[in-house]
Amino acid sequence: MDRFIRDRNYNIEDRHIIIVFSENSYNDYVINHAKSKFSLNPFKGLKNFAGALIDPKKFVFPYPMIHVDLAKEYYNFPPGHPILNSAYAMCNIIPNQYVPVSTFHEYFRQLKYSSLIELCGALGAKELFLEYAEVNNKTVNVDLSGNIPTELGSLGLGANIGYNKNRNINDNLSFTFSEENKKVKDYNSPWLSTEPTWSAMKKTRKDNFLKSFKIEYNYLDDFGINGNVAASLNNIGINIGGSYKDFKEIKLKYHVVFW
Repeated sequence: MDRFIRDRNYNIEDRHIIIVFSENSYNDYVINHAKSKFSLNPFKGLKNFAGALIDPKKFVFPYPMIHVDLAKEYYNFPPGHPILNSAYAMCNIIPNQYVPVSTFHEYFRQLKYSSLIELCGALGAKELFLEYAEVNNKTVNVDLSGNIPTELGSLGLGANIGYNKNRNINDNLSFTFSEENKKVKDYNSPWLSTEPTWSAMKKTRKDNFLKSFKIEYNYLDDFGINGNVAASLNNIGINIGGSYKDFKEIKLKYHVVFW
């Protein structure tokens, strides 16, 4: 098992993407995918002619491999994963959480968004009003009808937003919390370090009885997971978990009102 990652503390920068194998699945992969007639091997450009097999011990992958048993022991995966001969990706903010490459951005975008709502709830929020939205540098129209804009709905953002008809016409789509949410509770999340407004709101609310605040949500980093990566894995026969979902830059701005 020498060719597989065996170190729990394997360099984070080198394991943004991993490929999960077992001994048997790895050898089968080499037999099924490493030979091609009069063509260049996608791995380091080694030539293979009809019937020629590369020695599995010398086979070079573009991403580190980890044995499935160790993957389950070292890292966290969604239910039903990891799957053999599959590629998984993580972001260094949560370095031990891996998801299929195809759903990487959907998963971490939602995870960060959930953290925003949880933070506001923990600090005793009463209402959150969406004031501004931008997707891929294009401003999204946030109308007053209470309907979730298509651009946000398709990304799974704002799915729980409900329009508060008791607010004045200048207020937009909102989250509301009942009066039972008055208590301020501690809340920690690795996403706090990615957004200065989150940290500032948390500190000011706890220390100075903050009543309202402007807060941002930004998803602007693709963490090196993009369409080229997905295509390269597909081209060498590695499962990425379905069709790759493109990265989109997202900027949201909320007005938070506390009890």
